[in-house]
Amino acid sequence: MTKYKCFVALSIIAVLVVVGCGEQTRKKEPVNKSVNAPLAESVNAPSVEQPSIDEIIKEVNASGTITDEQAESLNEVEILILNGLTSISNEQAENLILEGLSLSIYGVRALSLNGLTSITDAQAECLGKVKALKLSGLTSITNEQAESLVSTPQYDDALELNGLASITDAQAKSLGKTYQLWLNGLTSLNDEQAKGLANLTETLQLNGLTSLTDVQVEILSNYRARRVLSLDGLTSITDKQAESLSKVSAITLNGLASLTDEQAARLSKDGRLGGVELGGLTSLTDAQAESLSKIQSLVLNGLTSITDEQAESLARVKGYLGLNGLTSISDEQAESLTCNEYVHLTGLTSITDAQAESLSKLEYIELNGLTSITDEQVERLAKAEGYLELNGLITISDEQAASLNKVESLYLNGLTTITDEQVEKLAKAEGYLELNGLTTISDEQAASLSKVESLYLNGLTTITDAQAESLSKGGYLVVPEDLQPLIDKFRNE
Repeated sequence: MTKYKCFVALSIIAVLVVVGCGEQTRKKEPVNKSVNAPLAESVNAPSVEQPSIDEIIKEVNASGTITDEQAESLNEVEILILNGLTSISNEQAENLILEGLSLSIYGVRALSLNGLTSITDAQAECLGKVKALKLSGLTSITNEQAESLVSTPQYDDALELNGLASITDAQAKSLGKTYQLWLNGLTSLNDEQAKGLANLTETLQLNGLTSLTDVQVEILSNYRARRVLSLDGLTSITDKQAESLSKVSAITLNGLASLTDEQAARLSKDGRLGGVELGGLTSLTDAQAESLSKIQSLVLNGLTSITDEQAESLARVKGYLGLNGLTSISDEQAESLTCNEYVHLTGLTSITDAQAESLSKLEYIELNGLTSITDEQVERLAKAEGYLELNGLITISDEQAASLNKVESLYLNGLTTITDEQVEKLAKAEGYLELNGLTTISDEQAASLSKVESLYLNGLTTITDAQAESLSKGGYLVVPEDLQPLIDKFRNE
């Protein structure tokens, strides 16, 4: 959809989570089959409708249990979320995971089982074959289980064990073989455990820790690993720790409420640090802004105001710049900040014509805090012809619709009603359009929207056959799951 959508969280932590994306995907199915299609029946079996994959998943999550047959039915679902499951047998765990999964392109690649509070050694061995695994309901594991869970480490493997409040030195050494590791329940760490976790881990979340020694921070910041490190539980750091952290690839320190000029300078030393989140800071000195501008990507969403000098400094950040806490900026600040084409200002509640002109220089414009906008401002913003989000608007004018059709990717998810004329004008862009706030559309609107290359209508509660037929003629389309079969019916004719 858009490369910047995945970049909004600094491309540090959130984008690395595979499990939990809210999508169940099945492999080896023809492209025209929905996830709701019944499971294949034997030629000799009686003609009895079988439950769909989605129905099985819902039943398992609702009941908290799974049968051997259900486990086997789900072993080709690529992304599987079963957080309602509270118990599982060894045989069911084995049925859920395909034999030779680590070498196969099929089977469960991401599995979330956060409802389990304990597992057996045999289950740990089976589950260790899954590429991305969530087991945050576990409050303790054995050393053998820790070793089994990472027995077949692969690039980009992910393991989440946020329920563990403590681990042994041996467990730290085993878990440190995982490329992406979440241990946000840990409340303490010794030097030996820090060494173990810092072994091969490229992404490490330890947000439950409220303090670390200088030695531990130095160990975790091993520059050779170029690690992505999350330490949001820390409320303060030392100058030495700031310098150590400058060696990692990216760091989140959203628990810090203040930072000294010296610490800001050490964090940004030599410009090695790829990205920093400092969402807890509510103010910044000019010196800190100057230092932090050397960091490649920077998130300062806690700031509610900045000076013109700070805006000029921060604009020198080469990558993503998050300033979503700002509700207003001056024309001068807008002109300075837009020198960085990746700046995000989603908190703005109003803009001037001059600011709209400045913002039009950005390839990705996200102004979801605006609840109203003038025709002149829309015309200026539309010059960007890239990505424009205006999800706070609940109405638009015909003139605005005509201007907005110049935008390549447009988000208007706040609209709950729209006229046929406005839809016709918006559809002329034929690019990417989100109108997820609409619950109904007219036949004329459906015909117009069929010209859009990528269309999102996730809010629709009903459509007619005529509307489904029109929409089926378009490009990529996302509608609620219960409406998809009607679209498929006309696409398959």
